[in-house]
Amino acid sequence: MRPALGFIESETESNYVRPQVMDLLLLLVRAGGGIVSKDEITAAIWRGRFTAESSLTRAVAELRRALGDSAQKPEFIENLPKRGYRLIAEVEMLEAESPKEPSIAVLPLENLAGDAEVGQLADGISEELINTLARLSGIAVVARTSSFAFRDRRTGARELGQALGAGYILDGAVQRDGGVLRITVQLIRAEDGMPLWSERFDRLDWNLFALEEEIARLVLEQMRVAVTPDERTRLTRVHTGDADAHALHRLGRYHLGQRSPAAVMEAIRCFEKAVARDPEYAAPWSGLADGYAVLGFLGFAAPDEAFPRVKEGAERALAIDPLLGEAHTSRAAALGLHERKWAAATESFERGCALAPHAAHSHLWFGIFLGLQGEFGRAWAELQQARRLDPLSMPVLANLGLLLYFMGRTEEAIECHRHVLVLDPQFPLALVHLGRALLQAGRAEEALAPLQASAATGFGWALGFLGMALGRAGRREEARAVLRQFDRLAQARYVNPVLRACVHLGLDEPEAACGEIEAALRGNDPLITILAADPLFDALRGRPQFEAVLRELDFPAACGGR
Repeated sequence: MRPALGFIESETESNYVRPQVMDLLLLLVRAGGGIVSKDEITAAIWRGRFTAESSLTRAVAELRRALGDSAQKPEFIENLPKRGYRLIAEVEMLEAESPKEPSIAVLPLENLAGDAEVGQLADGISEELINTLARLSGIAVVARTSSFAFRDRRTGARELGQALGAGYILDGAVQRDGGVLRITVQLIRAEDGMPLWSERFDRLDWNLFALEEEIARLVLEQMRVAVTPDERTRLTRVHTGDADAHALHRLGRYHLGQRSPAAVMEAIRCFEKAVARDPEYAAPWSGLADGYAVLGFLGFAAPDEAFPRVKEGAERALAIDPLLGEAHTSRAAALGLHERKWAAATESFERGCALAPHAAHSHLWFGIFLGLQGEFGRAWAELQQARRLDPLSMPVLANLGLLLYFMGRTEEAIECHRHVLVLDPQFPLALVHLGRALLQAGRAEEALAPLQASAATGFGWALGFLGMALGRAGRREEARAVLRQFDRLAQARYVNPVLRACVHLGLDEPEAACGEIEAALRGNDPLITILAADPLFDALRGRPQFEAVLRELDFPAACGGR
């Protein structure tokens, strides 16, 4: 059980359940095999709100499905008529999942100087440590998204370890003492909060590349992690002799993590300055690839402008460092989402995941890519691995919900996205995916609120699905106003034809929708890859124009979406 995330897992599968269903399971577990009456369940889960008895019946049925249980021959949940329910399976309470390999969470270094420059530097050092350790095969590293969620340090080491699935915590601080930059770090064992090692480093020139690798090496020694000869060579390799180039790369990664169009463009400028200073420094070339991949995939730039830059950046990085896992992942995004070279993209994704096995974003992108092709089993496994590495990542959880939606498990997808929005009510990706699932469930009016909220954040995809929802809700003139808004936007920036097609589908104009989809195909737009898997396009299946586009997409024969 992973109560906070809403998942019930076995060795072979993982099932998402609604919050009320997880609450029901927890209530039965805590009863220790005792009977829990229907009134007690209603009071504990629905907190006194009026609810029909059928709601409890549905919750029990959903819990049984997730557990693989049967009402006729129960192995987990027994129904005692007029008395209540009890858990009859043997239960073992675990404090935390025992990791198969040493695991660590690197917290953002605390900025004791109080100024923005040192703050960016502190975050950059922490992120570089995460990236360096994640490339090693013998240690699991919690991704940046999850570890940075505990910046305030009000959580104890044991609670941090349990929340993040980490056996060790790396903590520390950065401060300025005159012209000296002082970095202190300490390694803490999560199970008892015991400090195992600490060190202070003073630097005059702020050239921190060698320092980051030294800290990584010392951490590995303290954790007794076995490092292969190739990995040891990479740890000690000098990637650039230009301290400013490395600082620019670190700053670029900081901005790229913000994900807004302005921040991504600032990240690209930092990476461009870094490679101008040192063209043989692989990391910022990979950063450039990632920056343009975000611009192209989210529709912030025209695909034929963005994705050639993705491929160029990735291939420049790989020419310098063929073992840079994240560059293989970026190259795979260009090959698959833009060029539609499915086999070559799969090979690059697999290579990237093998070289950086604990890089959550590589498993996330690979999972999305597999889901678009209809390889739902492999996609689920990759996204689950991303979740294990980055348990608090909202993009990972949102894409798990998207995969449930692709698989036809619409109600589960809706509840999954609602869970993500409890963590951040304004997270635009979850709002869009929730709106899509509600549309598929025939609840167009209900879909309007999340799609409007996402559009208000400036997230480009939201407007197309909002237009579809308006059309399906009978608000046709408002839907046509979305098309006119796209016309105005197109005068200043790229507008994705697939999003126009969504509006036409909402207006029941299939011929116009097919015309836009054909335009997206001609423009090599990455969003066209959703057509095979997304059930919202089922209305077009069987139409010659649409089927011709699917044939042109040429998904592998073993896949093919829905």
